Amino acid sequence: TLDAVLDQTSDLPIIVMTGLNDRDFGVEAVRRGAQDFLVKGEFDGELLARTIRYAIERKKNERQLAARTEELEILTRILHHDIRNDMNIARGTIRMGMADVDSEATESFETALSNVEHAIEITETVEPLLESITGDGSLETEPVELDRMLDEELRKLVSSYPDVTVEAPEPTDATVSANHMLSSVFGNLLNNAVQHNDGDPTVAVRTTVDERERLARVTVAADGPGVSEDQAEGVVD
Repeated sequence: TLDAVLDQTSDLPIIVMTGLNDRDFGVEAVRRGAQDFLVKGEFDGELLARTIRYAIERKKNERQLAARTEELEILTRILHHDIRNDMNIARGTIRMGMADVDSEATESFETALSNVEHAIEITETVEPLLESITGDGSLETEPVELDRMLDEELRKLVSSYPDVTVEAPEPTDATVSANHMLSSVFGNLLNNAVQHNDGDPTVAVRTTVDERERLARVTVAADGPGVSEDQAEGVVD
């Protein structure tokens, strides 16, 4: 009966009323699409009214989540197709240009090429990331050389902000389980440290590896204004 009702409507909140010996069915009904369940003989008018209100709010939240997911899927398609196609064209143009420049300009072209390739890698990672967030799938990872990724992001930082002073970490030879999104995490941390500094910024990066815990920790410190207490509550550790 529940399946038949769900086949007919996805907009109405559903509350299932079960028998005294059917609690497991009530839980299963919620898993399959109902908003809540009640057990016969174990509720009064107040509990019924509260359950109905909660069911309505849960359905409303589900609709909002579904709409947001659809918006994210559209954005992902734009990233995955339109932006990636433009980046592929830019990559080809830079490679052709590198053949006609002198050695002094080659480094600038290599930096531009590296940034474009990184943007392409992100567009390839966004789709499985969205599937992991909105579905039951897990995000795929691979072995990544931590030192190489940090060195690359620090090189980009210095190229974009020549006035920055960088204290680079000591090599660790650590390999971590990650994907291309990790470089975006490091890039955002480093760029934020510089962009919110009105003086001559200094950024210090430290890495420590705990072999016993199989854990690598990366710390980024800067001499900028810092993060206010109210903002710090929303920072993901």
